[in-house]
Amino acid sequence: MKARKLLLSFMIGSVALGSTYSTYGAVLHEITQSQTVTNGATHISKQVLTDSGWQDLNILRIDLSNDNVVLKPIQSSVLGERNTIMNLATSAGALAAVNADYFDMSTKTPAFGPSISEGSLNNAYHNDYYTLGPQKYMGTLIVDEEGQASMDYYSVKMWVETDGQKAFDLSSYNKTPSSIRTPFVIDRTYYVNNAALISKYQQVGLYTVLIEEDTVSYISGLNEVVEIPKDAYAIMISGDTFSKYIPYLEEGSEIVLQQVITLNNEIVESVSDLQMGIGGGGLILKNGQAYQGQAHKVSGDKKEPRTIVANTYTPNEVLLITIDGRTNQSLGANHTDLIKILQELGAKDAMYLDGGGSTTMVVRNEGDMNLTLQNKPSGGSQRNVANGIGVFSTRPQGELAKIIIEPSRERTFVGESVPLILKGVDENGNSVVLSSKDVSIQVAGVTGNFNGLNFTPESEGDALIMVTAGDVTGTAEIKVTKPTGLIIEPATLQMDEQTTKQVQVYGVDQEGYKVPITPEKIKWTSESGQVTAVGNSITSTKRSVDRLNASYAGVTGKLNVVVGETTVALESFEETTGKWAASSKAVEGKVEASKEIKYHGNQAIKMTYTFNKDANKQVAYTVFEKPVVIPDDARSLNMWIYANGQGDTLKVQVEDANGQVHYLKLADSLSHKGWKYMSVNLPEDMKLPAKMTKLYAYTSGNTQKRTSAIYIDHVSITRGQRDLAGTSTRLDYQFDPLYKPNLQAPVGDQYVVKVTGPTALTGLTHSEETLKKMADKLNKDASAIIQASSSNLPLALTKELYTYANSYSDVAFKDIEFIFAGTDGGGIRQTSASQWNMLKQSLEMAQANNIILVMSRNPLTQFNDAREGQALHDYLKDYKAKTGKNIFVVTTGGQTKEVRLEEGIRYIRLNGLATPTDKLTDSEYLLFKVVDGQIYYTFESMM
Repeated sequence: MKARKLLLSFMIGSVALGSTYSTYGAVLHEITQSQTVTNGATHISKQVLTDSGWQDLNILRIDLSNDNVVLKPIQSSVLGERNTIMNLATSAGALAAVNADYFDMSTKTPAFGPSISEGSLNNAYHNDYYTLGPQKYMGTLIVDEEGQASMDYYSVKMWVETDGQKAFDLSSYNKTPSSIRTPFVIDRTYYVNNAALISKYQQVGLYTVLIEEDTVSYISGLNEVVEIPKDAYAIMISGDTFSKYIPYLEEGSEIVLQQVITLNNEIVESVSDLQMGIGGGGLILKNGQAYQGQAHKVSGDKKEPRTIVANTYTPNEVLLITIDGRTNQSLGANHTDLIKILQELGAKDAMYLDGGGSTTMVVRNEGDMNLTLQNKPSGGSQRNVANGIGVFSTRPQGELAKIIIEPSRERTFVGESVPLILKGVDENGNSVVLSSKDVSIQVAGVTGNFNGLNFTPESEGDALIMVTAGDVTGTAEIKVTKPTGLIIEPATLQMDEQTTKQVQVYGVDQEGYKVPITPEKIKWTSESGQVTAVGNSITSTKRSVDRLNASYAGVTGKLNVVVGETTVALESFEETTGKWAASSKAVEGKVEASKEIKYHGNQAIKMTYTFNKDANKQVAYTVFEKPVVIPDDARSLNMWIYANGQGDTLKVQVEDANGQVHYLKLADSLSHKGWKYMSVNLPEDMKLPAKMTKLYAYTSGNTQKRTSAIYIDHVSITRGQRDLAGTSTRLDYQFDPLYKPNLQAPVGDQYVVKVTGPTALTGLTHSEETLKKMADKLNKDASAIIQASSSNLPLALTKELYTYANSYSDVAFKDIEFIFAGTDGGGIRQTSASQWNMLKQSLEMAQANNIILVMSRNPLTQFNDAREGQALHDYLKDYKAKTGKNIFVVTTGGQTKEVRLEEGIRYIRLNGLATPTDKLTDSEYLLFKVVDGQIYYTFESMM
């Protein structure tokens, strides 16, 4: 469900909130969302992909010249008690908030710095008596009556005056001092009476002097419990210093409590003249430049989560900033990084607030009644903190000025209802409660009906939903189509006997957009009768392998179900081993039991073999003494193989129930060292039960004599259906309008581009005749050929040829733009970060209507950084929406082809010659045909 609709922009090129971030080097991609919190306050979320990773910022931009918005400290009503920013902000009625001051996590003492709200001191230390604050280079944010914010090493000082003269200092206000040699003050903000303080300081003893309306109203006895009246305060004096101070505090005498902010011992402001103030850490910027003096900064050289407050060159503007960190997904920032970030954001002066696990921002999203956590705290959840800075609206809720409609999804099918969420805001951006009873709802563009806030379309088209209350109307668009296929998630379900599990059935339209289907509308059939389904609930009876077929609105989908254990152990070679065999006498070796290197049980099989320097194929066999029986419910054959990176191809020989022999590839190249789990899918035409009779390693063109060894252990099967098309492997071309089962040879201005997967495989050699046949097949009718893999046979390709080389290039070819991006390093950024901006520039300048993007990894399933892959997909989706171009992302890898149609982007994986059987007749290439600018595709056999 879509939680909220924000201003979302995918930037082309390197952009930021003013100019380009250079914190970690080049900016590759940026995602910015912006929303009004209230009039005068804007929340900006920025996800910045740099060449070092992701930088995640949340920014509250506050205009204090707007009399609708103010900043206030938020804190618990119990002195020293901590809570999450969410709870503190909610209790205070704030519309947004960040954590603020530093505090000692090991004690229940208050925050280190002062807290000032609307001209009143909530709590503070007199900084002449404590080493915190300026003495530790910890600053304070103050906001004056005109809404001007400043940050510096301000001190709070407080004293008592009598007869216009200073009588004595006060050591703290609503903070419990470690020493009470100097009097301190409490009021009813946190204390109903003085009982807790008497208990705390009972050894020394306390006297309590009540001050009401600037007059001494009562002087207590030693350790006398006294209630603190409303609008009064109490001066607390230790028993051993009482005689020193009591001459100034006779009952009925008038006194003045002075509370001021000083800088370098010069008075800057009276506390009574401040809108707010709150403590923090060291200074970062002064007048737009890096602060050169000393500054309290935690782990200044490390990239950590950070909370920052800053002002800007715009009068009365304040920035509250959080930067996530300490995770694989968010880099954090060190002191040097922060200087650059803040300068790019236009900050003038800036100061640390508490960071690390405390870093938190909550914001009420536009139209919502409740706050939402906006960042990702590094500890996985919000930390209880001492206080925060809250953003408040000064104006009461007004009349409805804007209606926001949030459909649960922006696409649906005829007959599938879409719940609508209605939100209202007043002229100041503050939330107004709306319900279906308050509004009238209409639809244009399609026919349909409303049941409360549920819209059910009855025809295809672009639906415009219109919601009206009084003279205010809001609109939202919903695209209505019909499904062309079904996708079930998960596509394979493992269940215990006599259990029920849930799946989700989606309809998918011809652009690859998924819509959840109403469960009651799905019809299910079972192939074995051992599993039943109603709606989204799947129920098993007994151990079985079954396939369920779902149908809805004329389209179908498949669900594979395995009841009982998924993996079944077959053989760990505890009592049997194997015999040695080879392709020729020149290949030497032996097969024996190994008790030293084993994966499971007491022993494994060890095959040692020697390949000579030879251009021809050499094969080393383990012939199992007792063939391993593969049961009839097997989907794949698995085993653990120990190797030493020797690079040989590894296969198994399986004889099926009809006596047909199958050769199945476990590894194209034994490149690993140590134990590795290997698996191969069993062909659909293999008649089960079958038996594994041999395992063999082979090579061709060995350049020098070498001796290698492999160890074999713990053979198992994975139970399930062997026909995996459309389940574990997506074949979305079945409902893609650009796919054609057959394409005729081009005529006239029509042309064809052919794309191959990997053709050069370790240990796989071909005759000159075979190479010629493949080359002839690819050359025929082609205007251009793309080799999408860097592993290619020396085929005599005579057409224009373009080859993936794990680097960036782009070519304009007629009405197609070929773009190659290297991803072998795990993604675009990890391979060569500069490719991001080159890719965007190529797309921005592309004149062709069709884009073929070639890379080795699928962004949605194979990038090491899943966020990068999703960001690339979203960028391509946005680009397609703006331009209408067809976009194909062609990748290689795996032993089966795959087509994923995701939100208008076509992801096609080519396996080339890398099939489980190495049969050329099983391998295919991708063929594109362009007719009058319109592109189509199909798959054709390599032979």
